[in-house]
Amino acid sequence: MRKEIIVFICCLPVIVFAQETIKVNGVKGKYFLSNDISPKQAKDLAIIEAKTEALRVAGVGETVSSSKVLITTEGNQKVEQLFNNIATVELSGAITSYKVDTIIEQKNEFNQTYYEAVINAEVIKYKTKPDPSFNIQIEGIDKVYNKGNDLKFECIPHMDGYLKIFQIANNYAGLLYPNEYEKTNLLVKEQQIKFPIKKGLAYTLDDAESNTLVFVFTKKNIPFTGNQTIESITEWIYKISPDERQVQSFSFVVK
Repeated sequence: MRKEIIVFICCLPVIVFAQETIKVNGVKGKYFLSNDISPKQAKDLAIIEAKTEALRVAGVGETVSSSKVLITTEGNQKVEQLFNNIATVELSGAITSYKVDTIIEQKNEFNQTYYEAVINAEVIKYKTKPDPSFNIQIEGIDKVYNKGNDLKFECIPHMDGYLKIFQIANNYAGLLYPNEYEKTNLLVKEQQIKFPIKKGLAYTLDDAESNTLVFVFTKKNIPFTGNQTIESITEWIYKISPDERQVQSFSFVVK
């Protein structure tokens, strides 16, 4: 997909809706090294365990299953699973940011190697639940495209709202819409809108790879200010109160 049309990032502050924010420091998580994972994967999974523990310490009862997928995403199926979890798992809170303090390699009494991660995290506890009436219908995305095809689709919002569309590819994550050619506009209830919106613009699929499109429909216009990574995108989504957003994802392959 042409990367030149995915360069617009608004530089306004992220709006965080009324909810409780809790900071937890020095939280630990560990993961054992095994024959089927590399040391880097074990370190990443130790961080995931620390994040899960941070949620528990902050008083969030559920285990965030989507976090388990976050660091281990290797294909479009897992990426789609990640964002489907965000959309369907009813959570009472989520980690919006964290910083790794240390990661140490250690051995237990049986000489098994494990990595222990220590993190400081910021956790949001939601005070609202998803609004089932706030949704958007998305049509026209196929499962398979040929290299050089143009991507086209239609959206029908069932309430007024604003849309952000993220493209997740093998080695890329970022905004597809809005972009430098197409600005954010209010989508009006029950009015179909076709993408690309701008006349003469094409979303051309240049590379043979797996892709996932993530649609984030919000009641207010909330800029995305993060880095172009899956983790930044999920953290941005988590900062939005569940009753103020709907998330949908669609995966496809370019051959």
